[in-house]
Amino acid sequence: MLYAFGYFNYLFANNALETGNFRNTIAQTIIFFISLFVFAFVILIDYTTIGSYYKIIYVVTNLMIVAVLLFGREVNGAKAWLGVGPFGIQPSEFAKLSIIIGLSKILEEVENVNKFDVLKKLQFLY
Repeated sequence: MLYAFGYFNYLFANNALETGNFRNTIAQTIIFFISLFVFAFVILIDYTTIGSYYKIIYVVTNLMIVAVLLFGREVNGAKAWLGVGPFGIQPSEFAKLSIIIGLSKILEEVENVNKFDVLKKLQFLY
């Protein structure tokens, strides 16, 4: 239902009904269904499995951010996008998730979070 509301807002905001240009609206629909597929795939993965790969996830995310510095394209004045065919991704969004996964896994392994030694374990994230 939320998708339908957003879809019609997007449809009317772009004047697709008046101009007959439904290209962007169709692209949004394709992205929606791809997102549903990715959601269904990710939701089936046990979160402890994802947590066991936190170091790899963190390294890959940092490599993507470095790739933005080297090969990124500028969109609306910000060089924060990696081009993937006709689409673009922002590695900074993946960085948010990797920090959440990494911090949660490290804090899960710590017995007493209030100790100063915890900062030593967290320093690799920054």
